[in-house]
Amino acid sequence: MFNYIKKLGIELEGGWNSVPEWEENEQHIVSDGSVRTEARLVGELHYCSAELENVCLFLKECFPTTPINGSMGLHVHLSFKELNSYRKLAESSFKKYFLSKMKEYAKIDSYDQFLIRLKGENDYCKNKWLPHKQLYQPVKGGERYTFINFCYTFHGTLEVRVLPVFPTYQRSINAVKYLANVFESYLDSVKESNVEMFKELEIEQTFNSNLKSKIFDELLDFSEEGECA
Repeated sequence: MFNYIKKLGIELEGGWNSVPEWEENEQHIVSDGSVRTEARLVGELHYCSAELENVCLFLKECFPTTPINGSMGLHVHLSFKELNSYRKLAESSFKKYFLSKMKEYAKIDSYDQFLIRLKGENDYCKNKWLPHKQLYQPVKGGERYTFINFCYTFHGTLEVRVLPVFPTYQRSINAVKYLANVFESYLDSVKESNVEMFKELEIEQTFNSNLKSKIFDELLDFSEEGECA
């Protein structure tokens, strides 16, 4: 159970010879042109849950069946119980904290594709800090290709793009667990925020509660149209 995180969402990229099926849900592979591998089915699988244990089970049961390579990303979406958490994470102090924690994890798991991403050498994952540009984007655009994508308007989440799919499901699970703890620990240590960019969103939430309440009721769907699940 998380103190601040509402739900974790996973975009698991890779290749499969058949659609994985497991007791929690039947998964459907979404096409992704950035994934390069030889398999009957190539793209990404989506899953979200409020329980970390369920997310770990998804990664175990639905891990790609073809060899892992650098084109495969492990994108993690996070929704939060309170809007104030999102505000705190938009501060530059979190950027410094996040980078330091990712560098620490690189010492725990020095997978070469993770190191490449941390150096900003992956075109879909640049070391840029653009919350002020990403926050109000209603559609997918090039600004999302950063370590962290503040896709609040589009998905109602924060997306972490710096993780690759690690060579094994257990190493991927370990990375997601570590990442979740990074967010929980930071939010627990920061009590106030001076970020003003959410003022407009708070007004919008007041006058359009039907739409914005869904952000914290459930993690939004990862469809191309960005519609609520």
